[in-house]
Amino acid sequence: MTNNQILNWGIVSTANINRRLIPQLKISPRSKLLAVASRSLESAQAYAHEWDIPQAFGSYEAMLAAPEIDAVYISLPHSMHAEWTVKAAEAGKHILCEKPFALTAADVDRMADAARANDVQLMEAFMYRTTPLMAKLQSLIADGLIGNVRLVRAKFSFILEDEKNIRLQKQLGGGSLWDVGVYPVSFCQAIAGSAPAEVMAWQQLNQNGVEVVLTGQMRYPNGVLAQIDSGFALPFRIGAEIVGDAGVLYLPVPWFPGLDGRDSVIIHIAPDDTETRIEVEPKDPYLCEIEAMEAAIFDGASLPVTLEESRNHVRTIVALYESAETGAVVRLG
Repeated sequence: MTNNQILNWGIVSTANINRRLIPQLKISPRSKLLAVASRSLESAQAYAHEWDIPQAFGSYEAMLAAPEIDAVYISLPHSMHAEWTVKAAEAGKHILCEKPFALTAADVDRMADAARANDVQLMEAFMYRTTPLMAKLQSLIADGLIGNVRLVRAKFSFILEDEKNIRLQKQLGGGSLWDVGVYPVSFCQAIAGSAPAEVMAWQQLNQNGVEVVLTGQMRYPNGVLAQIDSGFALPFRIGAEIVGDAGVLYLPVPWFPGLDGRDSVIIHIAPDDTETRIEVEPKDPYLCEIEAMEAAIFDGASLPVTLEESRNHVRTIVALYESAETGAVVRLG
């Protein structure tokens, strides 16, 4: 660490998602956004000027070699996450890596091994998992408000028509399940507490053979059942619900509660159909994930998303795609 009070960050790429993290890095008292790296110095300098970032690097390698950088945020295309996470770990940098973590479980293992070998913190950037809303939800379930969990349902979709968008490039890990379906998949795992025992899925492809709608079902070892869907050919839809044998908890805004004035609320539906709104502190989810990294690095706190969970996210998505392609139930073992 270059400073035991402040975490100096660098951003690997100039991806659009950075716009959510940058303002929060600038307001967190324990972090400082120091640099951005791109594949050309001109691009990095233009981006640094736009966002008022002190340093610009013309290659990812150059930034990873900079001793003043303590942690990096990796927002590269999905297919590049594993390569640059390993390189960042080997350079001694802590890493917040965008989801999906990787495209194979073997790549997740390489990433995790590199982080452990170099004693750095590594977390998949599921910002919603770090929010007060998610903490409250898990507390309500643990307290038995809805009895035993029986069923979890979650969704995330929006219309994407630009075929040049990297989300629709199969070789870069394109497809709605990899991009937005990871949210419902990770949510179901967080509630069920493990990877599923088996999955079944169906998909719709665009003219280039890229999945643009997928619906899946999952059965977990503890008996919990789950249903998820994702899409780039469906209207904007978000939501999640947990159904117990004594009630329901519904989240109208599960993935980015408190962001841009959105609700941070849980709706409890009792067996008699009475609804109660449980208001939860609204807090920017991107600030929450930054603070989670800071707490792990400075205070020794546990990360909210473990490497085992991230491995299971990837295993589950791979299995769902296999099922959608073969028409068969896939068991994860």
